Amino acid sequence: MGSHTLALRRLADEVLSQSEATTLRAVLQKPPINLADLEQFDLSLGGPSLVRLDCHNTGRYHVDDRPVFRPLQYCSAYMENVEVEDEIKWVTREIVHMSGLHLESLLKRIGRVRRPWPLGKLLAEHSIQSRLSPLTRLRIDRFRNAYNAAKHDVDHAKDTHLFSTEDAVLAYIISRKIGMLLYPQARLRTDMAIFEQECP
Repeated sequence: MGSHTLALRRLADEVLSQSEATTLRAVLQKPPINLADLEQFDLSLGGPSLVRLDCHNTGRYHVDDRPVFRPLQYCSAYMENVEVEDEIKWVTREIVHMSGLHLESLLKRIGRVRRPWPLGKLLAEHSIQSRLSPLTRLRIDRFRNAYNAAKHDVDHAKDTHLFSTEDAVLAYIISRKIGMLLYPQARLRTDMAIFEQECP
């Protein structure tokens, strides 16, 4: 268990429905995590899932929305290693980082912010605060602790990793669920219906 695991578990339980949370716990309780099980769960959430975000190695989003969806593509690439502990442990930090960047990019779109502001500053921006519910703001702010650690914290025991595989999966799922709430306000050019269709 990582130092952020309990906080991420609590946040996941809040953003997921009870049945989704139960299913995710079942996926996480079978180490190593089965990629097919994780993909199936992610697909059930709708939107740009691991199996629907790309088609034939090409993102299915509008090019103008690249800053929003590219971080999820990185998560997808890193998740390919989820069944191999010696591989996934080296990218758990980047999965958490990219999950947070997905939310950060959405907030920039919502607030029409072009500056390279970090997530905390974005959450304090009035043009963004006024468009988010207090609960959504609070949840993103709580997620920010893990995100900031992924970006900045390397002060942990030698030859250890700051985030566990569970942490990485939880961060990704939390980002996906919160992201789904933010898409309608982000003025995306992507037709979100594309993610409900199988790759031809």
